[in-house]
Amino acid sequence: MKTKIAMVAPMAGDPHSEKGRQVVENIFVKNANKLKEEGTDVDYLLLRKGITDTDHLAWEALNVWNMYELFEAVRSLKGQGYDAVVIHCYSDPHLTACRQIMDVPVVGVVQSSMMIATMMGSKFGVITFAQPLIELIDDLALKYGFKDRAVRTLSMDTTNREFVKSYFDAHDLIDKFKGFARQSIEAGAEVLVPG
Repeated sequence: MKTKIAMVAPMAGDPHSEKGRQVVENIFVKNANKLKEEGTDVDYLLLRKGITDTDHLAWEALNVWNMYELFEAVRSLKGQGYDAVVIHCYSDPHLTACRQIMDVPVVGVVQSSMMIATMMGSKFGVITFAQPLIELIDDLALKYGFKDRAVRTLSMDTTNREFVKSYFDAHDLIDKFKGFARQSIEAGAEVLVPG
């Protein structure tokens, strides 16, 4: 039996544009295809409108609007034949609300990654790309019951330019990540989670 999963991105974009198509196919779909079971189809969906770059994450008003768009995108999947929905955003926006309106499982990547990390080691550390996410991720660790298993979240303070470049060549960002990984390990992390 075929399984159909929707991965909803937190960013707006045109997947039909050449650049948008390359990012979606070469990064997100390619990685999802490495992990999925045979007979599973994964559709990666960008928001039609909302935030288009990571430099706007600190603007709370933009985030409220953007995450409403994400909620609406998930809601629009109702009755479309999906067996599960993944909110592909490392802040699990509207996870509970999306679960309440859908009749299929809705998975949050923060909750899932923290749960898996606790099965792999005593403590885990999340390394994120933007300063505004530190408090949010640490609060989610508390909310999900993992606070005693998590070390303080670290941010690489990645600019949107670095972030976009990493879609096509991640070497610089990987090198940057390694430095923060060492700091997280020194703080007690046995498992590292890129967030």
